[in-house]
Amino acid sequence: GYSGFIDEAAFWDTNLDSDDASEIYNSGTPNDLTALSALKPIAWWRFEENTGTGVINEIDSDTYKGTLSHSDAWTTTIP
Repeated sequence: GYSGFIDEAAFWDTNLDSDDASEIYNSGTPNDLTALSALKPIAWWRFEENTGTGVINEIDSDTYKGTLSHSDAWTTTIP
């Protein structure tokens, strides 16, 4: 299984081309993924709650709610 850190996970309902991926990657830490291109993610979790096991979908807090399992350890460590 995966053993590591995850920050800023997002899903789109279409494939991103290399220009879209470069725009996201080269922006550093985006403040708003929905403003980066014409393609809007359907779900985006920033993992900024810092407590508990629930994570909020930044696009629509009522859909695609996230739940952390196996650990609710939040960290500010930057690998």
